[in-house]
Amino acid sequence: FCQGRLPQFPGDIVTYKDGFNSKSKHNYTPLSHAIDVGIKVGGKFDWTKDTAKTLASAIIDLGYVGKIRWGGSWTMADMYHWEVI
Repeated sequence: FCQGRLPQFPGDIVTYKDGFNSKSKHNYTPLSHAIDVGIKVGGKFDWTKDTAKTLASAIIDLGYVGKIRWGGSWTMADMYHWEVI
């Protein structure tokens, strides 16, 4: 939530959910309904769209279609977001 809103967290605003008053599927307890999955290359995360598409293909190939939803297929894509349907 802080990204793009505070100087110490530069970048684009990536969510309008604050995790308290307005919860996303990441904020449910005891079990989250969503996670963000990234790939780490050489000690740094690769957040490019091409890498996200490769990761999505691999996860979809594992047979999770109909059980989880990929945020990269949304109108306002969230390329590394995965959630339980």
